[in-house]
Amino acid sequence: MAKYSTQAPSAAEQKALLPYNAVAYPPASVNHMGIYAPWAVFEMTFLKDQPLAWVETDSGWDVMAKMPKGTWVREFIYVPSNGDVQSSKIAPTGEISNMIYDSVIPGYKYVWFYAEMPGTYINTFKTGGLESNNVAIYVF
Repeated sequence: MAKYSTQAPSAAEQKALLPYNAVAYPPASVNHMGIYAPWAVFEMTFLKDQPLAWVETDSGWDVMAKMPKGTWVREFIYVPSNGDVQSSKIAPTGEISNMIYDSVIPGYKYVWFYAEMPGTYINTFKTGGLESNNVAIYVF
């Protein structure tokens, strides 16, 4: 289950790619390439040469989660190098929406996702010519 909130973030936060201090506030576990690993193990083995994306869940960062309509959840991304980041979201209707974040520095970041309507959303991020994994969010 997604670690969702019924409380909306500020209007500015809803449209921003925000920095995240994963060293100070690490997730309990991370799903990387289909394997769930404790943060310390993931951090030691992750080469930080590619963008990766996750959704925040009750047990850590995962590539899929469920959440109720009308709630908010954080999606995390690792940005490997300086540059623009583009997020692409495919809604349950098939509509694709893109957002571009300019001049992003490397590191862990997050964006807020709003569960607008029931169905499956597929989200991905692109930066430096590289595309992240897909994140699937099931809204009920």
